[in-house]
Amino acid sequence: MSDLDEPDIAALHKAVLREQKEPIEGREPVPIWMGAVFVVLIAWGGWYLGRYDARFDTQRADMQPLVTEVKSSPPSEPNTARGDAAMVERGAELFGGRCAACHQATGKGLPGVAPPLDGSEWVTGDPERTTRVVLHGLTGPIEVAGQPWNGAMPAWGATMTDAEVAAVLSYIRTAWSNDAGTVSLEDVKQVRDAHADRSAPWTADEL
Repeated sequence: MSDLDEPDIAALHKAVLREQKEPIEGREPVPIWMGAVFVVLIAWGGWYLGRYDARFDTQRADMQPLVTEVKSSPPSEPNTARGDAAMVERGAELFGGRCAACHQATGKGLPGVAPPLDGSEWVTGDPERTTRVVLHGLTGPIEVAGQPWNGAMPAWGATMTDAEVAAVLSYIRTAWSNDAGTVSLEDVKQVRDAHADRSAPWTADEL
């Protein structure tokens, strides 16, 4: 073999060394600026939900600032011996999800926001009166357990069935120190039908 037939090894290696390595997808680090954006968005989202979620309740008792601390104690055991235990238990669940944020799980109410239900003559008194309050709401000054209040309660009649209203009323009338009777579905239906044209909330004078 002549010298002309021998390959130039050094030249071949130089050509190989000039080639760039093949890129490997999926192993590139996340840019620092993108990580910072994610952190800012997560922090803002947490703040926004904590400030404006209103406990995911579309109706509030008044226009006062959101109460950020709600007592976590479970609803009181009702005096179920006087009524349907299953209905009262359902009422306790509904109360915890829709009413406890303002009236508190203890039924003691929240100063400046909602009056107490425990020991309230409005709760243990005429059940028709309390039914009207739950169905259509209440506004203006009112005296509860000897204390004056002036706020507003939303109407629940459009978002709660007669059975649900009866369950909540039965619970609050038999829970804590209250010792009143339960309210039936038929009782609620009669009140709703009697005031079917009512759209405005009640006032204490009207009740």
